[in-house]
Amino acid sequence: MVFIEDLKDKLFGELNGGKVILFDGGVYVEGHKGIAEISEECIIFRLKKKRLILSGEGFRLTCISHDSASVKGSLSALRFE
Repeated sequence: MVFIEDLKDKLFGELNGGKVILFDGGVYVEGHKGIAEISEECIIFRLKKKRLILSGEGFRLTCISHDSASVKGSLSALRFE
C-alpha cells in the first residue's frame, strides 16, 4: 500500500531512525530525546529536530528509558512540529 509506505518513510525520517509503534491501547516511542510535556490528554516528546505530539485521553507513562517510552491510553492524534 502506498499510504503505509509514505507514512513509514515520514515517521522514520522525522525520528531519524527511531520508531513509533501503535498498539491496541497505547503507543511505543523509540529514539526520543526526552519529554517536554505530559498530561492525561497530551504527551510531547522531544526529537532530534522536532517534537512528537500525542493527543488523546487517559494517557499514562508505563515505561521510560533514556530513549524509549511506552504510553497507555486512547490516542486520537499524532503529529510533528
